[in-house]
Amino acid sequence: DMDNVPNNGQVLKNHMVHLAEGDEEMKQFLLHKVAFLDTMVDRITSQREGSNGMVPRCEPVPAKALVILDTHHDLPENITRLPRKYGVLVRFTPRQLQADIALKLRVANGTHTAVAHAMALCKLLKTDVLSSGVSGELFMAYLDSLFACDILNGAATLYGKEETEAAYQDWRKRLCHAHFGLSTFFITQNGAAKGGIRLGPTVTSLFHDNRGVSVAMAFAFCAILKWLTPCQTTTAKEGVYRGWLEGSSTKKAAASTTEGEEYADGLRHDLEEGWYEFKCACSIDGTPVSTLLANLIAKGPQQPHSYASAIRAYLTAPDGGNLSASLVGLDVLIHAIATLYARIVAGDGIMSLLNEMNKKEGPYTDGFATDCSAIVDASSLN
Repeated sequence: DMDNVPNNGQVLKNHMVHLAEGDEEMKQFLLHKVAFLDTMVDRITSQREGSNGMVPRCEPVPAKALVILDTHHDLPENITRLPRKYGVLVRFTPRQLQADIALKLRVANGTHTAVAHAMALCKLLKTDVLSSGVSGELFMAYLDSLFACDILNGAATLYGKEETEAAYQDWRKRLCHAHFGLSTFFITQNGAAKGGIRLGPTVTSLFHDNRGVSVAMAFAFCAILKWLTPCQTTTAKEGVYRGWLEGSSTKKAAASTTEGEEYADGLRHDLEEGWYEFKCACSIDGTPVSTLLANLIAKGPQQPHSYASAIRAYLTAPDGGNLSASLVGLDVLIHAIATLYARIVAGDGIMSLLNEMNKKEGPYTDGFATDCSAIVDASSLN
């Protein structure tokens, strides 16, 4: 899978030429007769139920199912003129392809990550829940605001407002497809790094433009951190931790001896017992961020400022949030996340918290669009 490999055409070319060492005829053929084009693929595929992975199942064709960079016009003309309904788009400058990739990461991947962790924690197994019902409407209100207030404002200057909005409208239709849902638990894999890769660039752009960040963005990072929080302080077994789901408790989840159900390679969950397994590759000076969080949780409910240092460590870690520690506005975001995190680990429900934002209750005067500073105790910033 070369989709997420930068400059994948050149990478593939280098690999093939290396394999051809010792065969000069083949090497020259590769160098002069084969075009290795950079591409971006964006079409979700799964498997048909009961097929044991042998029969694929895919969503309807999106606007940019395949984007090809053809700087030297190597492609035949009939490819470059394919109707848009086929989802094939040919670009002629690296800048255009880079914009497509950036929008995929910020818009589609970013909102996917923002919602998957929260849904999984709420025991909502598949994203097709977003197509209808009270829960679906609430989560989509959250994502719509996250896009409008944060992602769009962070991307419009760089990639154009019209192009950014078109990317979200195409993605939104795909996300709300009633008959093509993906496993929310599966999407949570590598969540620590995804926060930095998919959400971090938006935060950086907003802060560089002297803009604030909404509580929707703070909630997105909070959900990731809650997912990465173990229910016990024991050392992870083979790198696997156990967390607790909505309606359960750290004590119940830790004590459960059930086998559970596999949702990804080597990772399991048990919805009835209220636990799930996860891995965390983000470390701070050799200590996994999940261990830092577990040590804090073991002390019982605390005030938000008690969690700030661990949240800062995650947000500024290269394999975590990947944000610059010098960003103006970072402290406000950290303490906003800490406010939400303190409530969730103390037992406040994720859906209840989202409802408060949606209904503009308490400090959330602008709903999900409320600036992070509204939920931060100013004294904690001193």
